[in-house]
Amino acid sequence: MLRPVAHLILRPVYRRMDEIARLAERVDRHLPIVENVIESQNADLRARTRESAEIRAELGRLREDLVEVRRQLDELRALVASGVST
Repeated sequence: MLRPVAHLILRPVYRRMDEIARLAERVDRHLPIVENVIESQNADLRARTRESAEIRAELGRLREDLVEVRRQLDELRALVASGVST
């Protein structure tokens, strides 16, 4: 058992320990909410990344199509210029 003087000296330490225990309980209660929010944001980011990759792939295909159409137009122009009809 602590002496009265030691108890008086340690009272602020005990209060701080109680305060820390209460804070730890609050953090523990809120931790699942924070984890859920983080997981949700990660899922959103993964979906956006996947959509961005799909959009980049589609843009690449469209660029290739545009190059092909330009090539075909150049061929048609050359044919028209040479007097050959299609």
